[in-house]
Amino acid sequence: MTKKKASKVEAPLLIIGNGMVSWRFCQQLVKLGVHEKTTIVVYGEESLPAYDRVNLTKHFEWKDAQKLLLAASGWYQEHGIELRTANKIARLDPKQSMAVDADGNEVPYSRCVLATGSLPTMPKIPGTDLPGVYTYRTTQDVERIQEAAKTAKRAVVIGG
Repeated sequence: MTKKKASKVEAPLLIIGNGMVSWRFCQQLVKLGVHEKTTIVVYGEESLPAYDRVNLTKHFEWKDAQKLLLAASGWYQEHGIELRTANKIARLDPKQSMAVDADGNEVPYSRCVLATGSLPTMPKIPGTDLPGVYTYRTTQDVERIQEAAKTAKRAVVIGG
């Protein structure tokens, strides 16, 4: 006799953010079997699945962001988790349990987890808004810095 899987009928669990914390949360949901009874949808602003931001500096050496991935995008699919990369949630309406993504699509949810991580802080000094000033938080930031370094004669690092 085969066991019948319970159908996933309620609105999904929405996870906003696809960084290290979001991925670890998804791992725990899988470990606890939540993914078998609940639809899980993860939104990430970056085009890559979750990656090891702590080791971002290695991207300068490796020049292959895939080496930083915490899990291939197939991991999410294998566990029935819908991963929507290169798209972010633009608006959240908790009263209606509805989110709207950057493309204008409405996303109903039963529960919502905010795992958006941090944003780089620029010091409030004149010139931080000029071309050639970069933040350092994503693989795309590293790639922009690498490109600029090809012609730069000097650099200044603020923070660390």
